[in-house]
This record gives sequence, C-alpha cells and structure tokens, in this order.
Amino acid sequence: RLRMSHPPITKPGPDFSLSEAIERANAGDVKAQGQVAMCYLFGDRAPRDPEEGARWMGLAAEQGHPHALFCLSECYLNGTGVRRDAAETCRLLRLAADQNHVQSISNLAHMYGEGIGVPQDRRRALELAKRAAALGDAGAQNNVAVMYMHDSDDIPKDDEKMLYWTMKAAEGDSAIALFRLGTIYVHGNYSMPKDVAKGARLLGRATQLSYAPARALLERLGTLLPEVAAAVCTACGGGERLKKCKGCGIARFCNSSCMRHAWGLGHKGACKHFAAARESMPARARGSKTTAPSGTPA
Repeated sequence: RLRMSHPPITKPGPDFSLSEAIERANAGDVKAQGQVAMCYLFGDRAPRDPEEGARWMGLAAEQGHPHALFCLSECYLNGTGVRRDAAETCRLLRLAADQNHVQSISNLAHMYGEGIGVPQDRRRALELAKRAAALGDAGAQNNVAVMYMHDSDDIPKDDEKMLYWTMKAAEGDSAIALFRLGTIYVHGNYSMPKDVAKGARLLGRATQLSYAPARALLERLGTLLPEVAAAVCTACGGGERLKKCKGCGIARFCNSSCMRHAWGLGHKGACKHFAAARESMPARARGSKTTAPSGTPA
C-alpha cells in the first residue's frame, strides 16, 4: 500500500462548515486549506471561484502536501484559476512524485511521453510509468503495456512485457486492459491459448465499467459466437445468476429486460443458429439448465 506523509485531500463531508474550515486554514491547517480550495474550485458550499480555489490549493502545496501539489498541477495544466503553464505543471508533479504520490508519477510519465512542458523523452516516460505501475496504479500498468505494443527507436516492441502489464492492469480493473485482454483471448492472439468464454467474461467486466468499445464488441460477438452468448450476458456484461434463453438454450441473460435488449440487437436472428449449434457444443460450454426469464421472446 502506498504510504504518504499526508492523507489525500477529499471533498468535504455533509457536516463540513466552510467558515470553520477557513478559520483553520488561516491558522495553517493544510487539510483545511485543501478542503476550502475544493469548495471554491467545485462551487461546493461556496460560489465557484477558480482563482480563490487555486490560491488556497497553492497555500496547501507550499506546505509540501503531495495531493495538494497534484491538484495544483491540474490547475496549471488546465488553466483553472491560474494561467495555463505546462512547465509549472511538471515542476509540481515532480515535487509530489518525490513523495511517491502515484497519480503525480503517472501524470508526469504522460508529460514526458507527449513532450508537454518538458522535452519529449519516451524512455523517461516508461521509467516513470513503471514506477507508478509498481505502486499498483492500474492506469499506469496499462500505459506501460501500450508502450510495449509498438516498435519505436526508444522502446522496442515486446509482446511478453505487453501481456504481463496488460494482465496486471486487468487485475486492477482497468477497463481498457480488460478489453484488450478479452479480445486477445477471444482471437487467440500473441500466442495466447484461445479461450472465447474467458475473453467474453473479460469483455463483460469492461462493459460493466462503462467502456463503450467493450459493450459494442460484446453485443456483436454475442450474435456470432455461441460461446460468448453462453458465458456472459451480452446486454450488460453481467456474469452472475444468469438465466438461459428458452429459445436456443445457450444465450444467457440477467433478466427479461436484458434479453429484450439483446433480442433487438440481433439475438432474434442468432437464436435459431445457436439452437442448431447447441448439440455440437461441449456440455461445459452449454452450462447447466436454468429457467428462462419471464417474458422471454421465443
């Protein structure tokens, strides 16, 4: 678990008093300074005032609070309450990264990778992304995987490392990594054993995380591959307590609403095809018998 000298600055809770927080903030309380900043930046319990929010966040950052440094870097990156300044963004990120603030390390990697506020240096970007990835940041783990996907003068393509970091990011619930790994298993790419059902479940999880490309692919594969339709609810990505379509006996859905949705997306045409394919499927892939949801289209 990441250890920091200061806890993250969070939005105030329901019992928060802005006037009392301002009093503490004026006395030098770094947490209060950060919370007052949040109030003005987001218009919570106070009129939205980006300049005042950035000023309070700057006071917390001056005390070396890593999350305040990170939040202030976002202000400079986006021009929120201060003039846009990518170089200052990087300076603040470095100060927070020196305290192992994982979001700052990951953002600094992006700045080096894209050459924003600093000269572009993909090797330095990879070094920083790996550092954030080692601290358990799923987004950074996915970024490391992406860096190894394509060959370049700075970073040679490495499928083994790409797969390793994709799997780590998927374990951390990165929707993009779940999507990538799901497609790899569905197609058996990168010398991975083809496992359509496992790939479908990964795509299902990415769909539940609202990753639109995963939903689109899952919906399409659900009308083409019975193994996909049998492994997960292709309407929403769910995988628990599914009920079979009583028409084909293969496709599974969470409830009648999901089935009606899938029916309109193409299961109506695939149902008879799946029924014909059912006998050739292994019993394991077909699953156990369950009752179809009420109101299921035949």
